[in-house]
Amino acid sequence: MQPDIKTMFYNYVAGVIDQEGVYPYPAMWHTVDPNLLKDGCPPEEALRLNVAALDLKPHQVVLHLLKQRLESATELIYGIDRTTKEGQGTTLSDVLTCGYWSQTTGWQIGVIEYNVSNQGKTVLPWNWNNQFWTELVMQEIEHYERTVKTLSLKLAHAKAIQRQELNRPLLDPPTLERYEAKFQADLQENPPEQTAPPYLNLRDIYFAGYWLADRLTELNAPQHEIYDACQVQGQRSFLFNPWKAAQLVLDNYKKGVKETPGEQLAQQIMLEEIISLDDLNPTQAIRFNLRDLDS
Repeated sequence: MQPDIKTMFYNYVAGVIDQEGVYPYPAMWHTVDPNLLKDGCPPEEALRLNVAALDLKPHQVVLHLLKQRLESATELIYGIDRTTKEGQGTTLSDVLTCGYWSQTTGWQIGVIEYNVSNQGKTVLPWNWNNQFWTELVMQEIEHYERTVKTLSLKLAHAKAIQRQELNRPLLDPPTLERYEAKFQADLQENPPEQTAPPYLNLRDIYFAGYWLADRLTELNAPQHEIYDACQVQGQRSFLFNPWKAAQLVLDNYKKGVKETPGEQLAQQIMLEEIISLDDLNPTQAIRFNLRDLDS
């Protein structure tokens, strides 16, 4: 049976609260364990619980969890420690505002009020009906989701202008003639939109896709997988060198990794390029004093 992540999160938070609040920021998310699936375990029982203490700024916490959601999380929960003011529907001096998301429910916002003094610690039960914090936290989440898309377009422009050598593979004249004929036919069938960014080299994007299709055909890949792979290559070419994108898709295919084209992949590509958390260690002992950012 699937563990109750909300209860586990609450119990964890209640245990770590001290006079400094809740630092680093807590987060939990479930992913499906592929090894358990291979052993015949049903997906709803093949869950792996991930627990993190995120030593990041508040907006980085949200972005980190958005990244987990896009990659593989089936449900997630996180908390941001804040101080309270009058008119926020709270009774204690401090609050952990929490975002919970699952594939079935979407976003839900809850709060855990608490107070720590020399006389002891008070932690109130979950409150999933605080209108003030629900509206504010949802505004934050929606803002960062929109920001990811906006920044991705600006980044795409900057990266494309900086492109130098495309590292095209050596193609013989017959192959080039075949690709060019197919390219012209494809443009006739699907003319590029007038709003398409001028820096996109459509010929290289299409040629790299033709090259990828040839390599997959040599591997006896079925037509529907070749089609999906070329769609993925096209999406990745929006931000990346199209030939490198084609090689990446080919390498992944040989490893058994097959991405699905569509909106979710587009958002994942944006996050991959915009958000780099490799240099941020969530287990560091550094603590950010950010409780008063919510003015």
